[in-house]
Amino acid sequence: MQIVNLQTENVKRIKAVQIKPDGSVIVIGGKNGAGKSSVIDSIMYALAGDRTIPDMPIREGQSKAEINVDLGEYVVTKRITPKGSTLVIKNSEGEKFSSPQAMLDKIVGKISCDPLEFSKMSAKKQAEVLMGFSDFDFQANEEKYKEVYDERTAAKRLMDSSKHQLDGMKQYPDAPEKPVDSSALYQEISAAKKHNNKQSEINDKISMHENNIRLFNKSITKNKEEIESLKEKISELENDNAYKEKLMHNEEEDAKKLKTELDGFVPIDVDPLENKLASAFAINSQVEANNRYLAQSYTLAQHQMIWKKLDKELKALQEERTAAVAGVKFPIEGLGFNSKGVFINRVPFDQCSSAEQLKVSVAVALALNPKLKVLLIRDGSLLDEESMALIAKMVEEAKAQVWIERVGSGKEVTVEIEDGQIKE
Repeated sequence: MQIVNLQTENVKRIKAVQIKPDGSVIVIGGKNGAGKSSVIDSIMYALAGDRTIPDMPIREGQSKAEINVDLGEYVVTKRITPKGSTLVIKNSEGEKFSSPQAMLDKIVGKISCDPLEFSKMSAKKQAEVLMGFSDFDFQANEEKYKEVYDERTAAKRLMDSSKHQLDGMKQYPDAPEKPVDSSALYQEISAAKKHNNKQSEINDKISMHENNIRLFNKSITKNKEEIESLKEKISELENDNAYKEKLMHNEEEDAKKLKTELDGFVPIDVDPLENKLASAFAINSQVEANNRYLAQSYTLAQHQMIWKKLDKELKALQEERTAAVAGVKFPIEGLGFNSKGVFINRVPFDQCSSAEQLKVSVAVALALNPKLKVLLIRDGSLLDEESMALIAKMVEEAKAQVWIERVGSGKEVTVEIEDGQIKE
């Protein structure tokens, strides 16, 4: 399906224009500002929907604009006023469709896909255009891939951190599984020390008694020296000394008993017990280190398991995407795309020759418009003779139609626009 007749009035710079195309290539020529773009815009406004209509589509000084596009089987009429637009579609018998926009959407493909615009797109945008050839939801796949990739990256960080911690930890293969009970050793050492303290207590008591004996002896000696001068107190002093001698005798007896007890006292050697306790501490430290190592090993294993699961999911998403791309029937043999962009026979699109790029761009645009085979090219002045010839050949072979806007009025121009009208 192609355009067999175009009538447009008061669209942007156009006053009134009627074009009945003859052939596959319609070149709209003229000077800058003459209204060439307005002819291309008219087709867009009528066929591509209200989303393509700008804020000021009506010719200055006019109250409305009207576009009629005859497609042979259907006639599309678009009327535009400052308040909005209306769309009417009639079939060849003159019958109107109750839902004109729905009908138009069925027959109109991606008419806005200018082949030259495709070649100027970023690699990502070009890949997105090619995604339109498949029913596979590449965007959902990409979003899920990014989500899983971020999760796998976080899991990798945790896994590496756990591995680093594990590498810095010590293991003690000879250590028992359970720690030694050090509380019993503490009690045994405490009892031994308490037992050994009795020796010090006895020695202190002996020292006390011996000191008392010395004091008594010193007192007796002093008393004897005073006997001569204190005759009158001899009796009293003798009685007193007898009492002291008795006390001294008792002290000597107590000291002898304590010495006898001390002679039979056997102290407990605490050093082996303390060495045993220190060994218990060392063993328990090793047991705790082994337990920490096992716990860290388990943590690492968990992170590794999560990473492997996410990595497997990523590969599945990649395989799903690869299979979807492989199943796409592209308009050019060798054409394809990946995460980096579009390629032709494994060569990136931007590294291909200009002729190859143009060939692919036109083929893609034609394929995206399977029913209404109409292409619109705005920057036709950028095309040389070889490029124009290539486009003409491709659209003719595809039984399509291309409308090209081009500055100039040479022999290649089909219709020349001047001051908003067709120049005779």
